[in-house]
Amino acid sequence: ESQPYEGVLRLRDTLTDLAHARQVFRTFLEASALLGEDGDLRARVREVLDNLAGYLTFPVSTQYEVPKPPEHLPNWGGDAVPVRFKEVKPGEPTMPVWFLGYKVGTSSTHGQEIPDGTLIHEGMRDPALHIWIFTSTNMAPIFPANQVGLDQVGTPEFATAVNTVKALGQDSASFSLYIIARARLGLAEELRKSLANWPQSFQIFPNGFTHYFRKGGSQVADDDSRLLKRIRVADSPGESIHWPMALSNHHSLEGGPMLQLAVNEMLLQSYSGTLRVFPAVTEAWEGTFRLHAVGRFVVSAARAQGQATSVVVESRGGEPCRLANPWPGQRFSLYQWRGHNWARVQEWEGEVVTFATEAGGLYLLLPPGKKPEELNPAHFTGQPNQGPKTLGQARLGMPKGF
Repeated sequence: ESQPYEGVLRLRDTLTDLAHARQVFRTFLEASALLGEDGDLRARVREVLDNLAGYLTFPVSTQYEVPKPPEHLPNWGGDAVPVRFKEVKPGEPTMPVWFLGYKVGTSSTHGQEIPDGTLIHEGMRDPALHIWIFTSTNMAPIFPANQVGLDQVGTPEFATAVNTVKALGQDSASFSLYIIARARLGLAEELRKSLANWPQSFQIFPNGFTHYFRKGGSQVADDDSRLLKRIRVADSPGESIHWPMALSNHHSLEGGPMLQLAVNEMLLQSYSGTLRVFPAVTEAWEGTFRLHAVGRFVVSAARAQGQATSVVVESRGGEPCRLANPWPGQRFSLYQWRGHNWARVQEWEGEVVTFATEAGGLYLLLPPGKKPEELNPAHFTGQPNQGPKTLGQARLGMPKGF
């Protein structure tokens, strides 16, 4: 018997346990091999890892909904939002999703008994019946356990992951990990919508702190002075903001990193050892980034007109660089900086390539037909914005007031 994150149900074959066991065991195997230690234990760990139960999947209807809140529950929301799958009738289409496990033992949810052997998924939560299952539990294999992602495209496991995230990822709490899962699975359009809605839903304080739940949702009532109070903004007629009256419940740093990591994973992924540039951006997205990556690499890349225009990899440790082709289906050229100019190393093709690097080496990747001398780095001048930053109702900073 075990429990998923912060759960009230005891389960067997628990998804979160299985996902994190795989992560911990694989991390141990990698460390043991690098250090040349614990050889006997390494063999035992590999045996256990090879024989762990698979993630529990079950076919459900392709049709699902979040039901409307009952009249007697005006604050329906937060991480208690349920998801209802349509009852499947003979001949109707289904799709597999991950389940959290089988309910076992005598645990009950505030008087609402769930029979032993019932398949559990987080969407079964229901504030009307006091059934509470923590948000994000169903996506543990994607993040933070790092077991399923774009390296698994084309496999049944990847398809199940996509189904699960689309059906259960309702973004009902600021600390929901589904926003990161969308990036990990390359669900660019779904991620774009999440990024657009997240600040409006959870960034309701001006000092960078976030709210656990959606404004107007569970435990958040605009007219409840015990929780939130509207105060006037100095020297801004007619404008007011929320101010928390119950800091332990609402004034939080927990949600912000979810948004920040989702943006990073949208631009660059490396957690699996494979560098992926712009893995979850929409077709129209343009811009540049510079981010650190697994393997002691620093990656800079630019994108315009629907594709990457250049990629630069700085190797801090001289380790081999494994990279997903930024121009799928095309050849690309690899250059190395040699003192005063870019020296062409070779052309590459393939879905994923690996090339040797030197510590301190700088490597440039260009698409077909483009040469290093054609690069024209832009230089920007101007003054930073020292005033409050706004996005709709979301705000960071306040006017000085004097």
